Amino acid sequence: MILGWNKDLIKQADRHRGSTPLHVAASWGHHDVISLLLDADPSAAYQPDHDGAFPIHVAAYGGQVRAVSILLGLDNHRKCAGLCSGERRRRDLRGCAELRDGRGRSFLHVAVEEQCQSVVEYACKLRNLSPAVMNMQDDDGNTALHLAVKASNMWIFKPLMERRQNEWAMIYNGLKNANAKQGNHRWDLFLKKHDKKVDEEVEGKKLTESTQTIGVGSVLIATVAFAAAFAPPGDYGDDGVPRLADRYAFHVFIIANTLAFICAG
Repeated sequence: MILGWNKDLIKQADRHRGSTPLHVAASWGHHDVISLLLDADPSAAYQPDHDGAFPIHVAAYGGQVRAVSILLGLDNHRKCAGLCSGERRRRDLRGCAELRDGRGRSFLHVAVEEQCQSVVEYACKLRNLSPAVMNMQDDDGNTALHLAVKASNMWIFKPLMERRQNEWAMIYNGLKNANAKQGNHRWDLFLKKHDKKVDEEVEGKKLTESTQTIGVGSVLIATVAFAAAFAPPGDYGDDGVPRLADRYAFHVFIIANTLAFICAG
C-alpha cells in the first residue's frame, strides 16, 4: 500500500547512517520485505549508506544467507508480479556480487571478516559466482582468502581454498600432492605474532648493571691473584725460596694464578 502511494520511499535514507529500508530489511533478514522492495525498484540494491556499504554488505555482515541469495537475484522468495520475473531479477541484480563498500570490500570480504561461515560456504558453492569476485582485493590488497588466513579460522579458510575458480586452489593442490605439512597458520604471521619487541631502556639498564658487576669481579680476581703471587702455599723458606717450589702442584698453582691475573685484566 505504501509503495503504491509513493515508491520513492524505497530509496529514502535516514540521516544517521544513510540506511535505506532495504538496508534495514537485509540486516534483519526480512525476506518478504526484501523481495517486495526489489520487485518495486531493483536499483535500491545499488544505493550505499554513508559508509559505502550496500544492502548485500549489510546482509553478509549479519550472516543472513537467504537475504544475500535474494540480493544476488538467485532466490525467488516471493512470487513476482506483473512484468517482474526471476530472470529479470537475476539480470537486474547480477552486479551486486561485485559491489565494493567504502573500504573496497565485497560482500565476501565482509562475511570473512565477521566470520560468518554460512555466508562464505554459500558463496563458495555458487557456480555462477565470478572468479573475479573470489579473488577481488580490498583497499589494503587483501582477498577474502587473505583475511581468512589472518583470522586463523580453518572453517572459513577451507571452502575458500577449495573453490575451483580460486587461483590459490592450484597452489593448494600442488602442496597437497607434494605431501606438504598442513596447518591453518601462515608461517610469516606466526613469526610476526611471536616476535618479541626489545625494550631499549630495559635492555640498556641490564647492560649497564652487568658491566658494573663484571668490572667488580675482574678487580677482585686481579687483586686476589696478585696477592697470591706474594703469599704462595707453604710460605717461604729461610733462603727466601718457596718451600714447595720443587713440587709439581706448586708449578700448576703458579700457572693457574698467572692465567687468572691475565684474564682478569
